[in-house]
Amino acid sequence: MKPIFYINRVLMGLSAFWSFFLAVIITVDVVGRGLFNSPLTGSLEIIVNSIVVIAFLQLGYAVGSGSMLRADFILHLLPRRLTLFLDVTGLVIGAIIFGLLCYAVIDPTISAYRSGDYEGEGAMRVPTWPIYATIFFGSLLTTINYILLAFDRYASERPDHV
Repeated sequence: MKPIFYINRVLMGLSAFWSFFLAVIITVDVVGRGLFNSPLTGSLEIIVNSIVVIAFLQLGYAVGSGSMLRADFILHLLPRRLTLFLDVTGLVIGAIIFGLLCYAVIDPTISAYRSGDYEGEGAMRVPTWPIYATIFFGSLLTTINYILLAFDRYASERPDHV
């Protein structure tokens, strides 16, 4: 197993655990509001920021396992070479998009870390740099997965491999 796939699985497991943790927070918040008229302090900030983190932790696994959404309903009607070209092109475009996202989030991550930027007011203040860092590393991992899949897809259809 390639190390990247191991990393994908570990991050997917972490995001599943985190999702369960969010379910507990939401339940405690709802019960607290309903029974005691006292919501869980900071639950909104935790939930809002966690959704972004969970999504970016899962992206690498979704791409690497072939679970990312694809519109391939017409590909079986096309010649094999054109299908290969479109598959590889789509994977390269995915790598470019997430590579650009990775690049775009570098400055906000560094700025949020240096300035101590946070989200939320009052009792719960959540630092934003870990969220930006998760977007960076999730995008980087997704980019790597797209590149590896593009090479694998191209190599699997070369004449000497058919």
